[in-house]
Amino acid sequence: MRGPRSRGHAGACASAPVPDPCVRRSGGFRQDRGRSDRILPPVSVRDRIQGSGKGPHPNTACRGDVVEIARFQAQIAAIYGDRDRRRGAAATFQWFVEEVGELARALRGKDRRAVEEEFSDVLAWLVTLADLHGVDMAHAAARYTAGCPKCRAVPCACPEEIP
Repeated sequence: MRGPRSRGHAGACASAPVPDPCVRRSGGFRQDRGRSDRILPPVSVRDRIQGSGKGPHPNTACRGDVVEIARFQAQIAAIYGDRDRRRGAAATFQWFVEEVGELARALRGKDRRAVEEEFSDVLAWLVTLADLHGVDMAHAAARYTAGCPKCRAVPCACPEEIP
């Protein structure tokens, strides 16, 4: 997570209910912390760029938190959508590739936290690109729910291709 392009989620592990961005817009908060369809509210990129000092921004959600793909894509679009559309798909793709490079560097290191941050950044930029191209990532991911898209087996029974 280096520079202003990071899109990591933030949130402190607390016993208070976690704001659900889909509910928060209507002024409410989801009280059912055990649900798997919640996301932690991110720290604004603007705040991180300007160093606002508005509190911590841990790199990941609390252990056990699960983010639904469709909600994650909607959250990223709500946070960055206007900016991403102004930037355009080509420039956004370049930033995505830069994040993949940061992930590659993190994977060569031994810092687990850095690896997790870079994976989350790559995922955020990937759903951004999908959103800019009108692709529903939950629908796209469903292609793999029955097993390998080619042979339908789990694990894949296709002959291995050697690059």
